[in-house]
Order: sequence, then C-alpha cells, then structure tokens
Amino acid sequence: MVTISRDSPCLSITAVAKDRLPIFHTHALKALCGRALDEARASAGFVIFAYVIMPDHLHIITNGPANPRGRCASSRASAPAASFDT
Repeated sequence: MVTISRDSPCLSITAVAKDRLPIFHTHALKALCGRALDEARASAGFVIFAYVIMPDHLHIITNGPANPRGRCASSRASAPAASFDT
C-alpha cells in the first residue's frame, strides 16, 4: 500500500502535444502510449494510480520520487521535453 503525504507526494502530470495536434486519436496510438507508460513504470519503480489519454494530451496521477531533490514552483516546463516532426 502507498501512503500519500508531504514527504511522499502524489503528482498530477499533464502532457500536451505541440500545437495540440491530436496524436492519440487512434486506438493503436493510445495502446502504444499505454504500453510505454507501463514500461516506464516497471523500469523506474513508480506507481501509476490513474491515467487518461485524450486525443491531444494525457493526464497521469503517480507517486512522487523516493528522494526529491527540490520542489518546483510550477509544473510547466519552459521548453518541450521532446519534439516530433509530423
């Protein structure tokens, strides 16, 4: 069982496609994203409490890192983590 507390937070993550391109509009692409999330979860050892995949973005609720190095004032990144050409 996982306990959520100040020392062991729960994180809500939203990832949005550039220009809100509907990259997850097909079942095959949603399934691929789900498998990638499961592989990341298994290899990094974190818990995914819930996730939802929408046509142009996804939401994930997960546990926080075991040893956080600091707190962020904002969850918004100043630059994209990855870029895909279409």
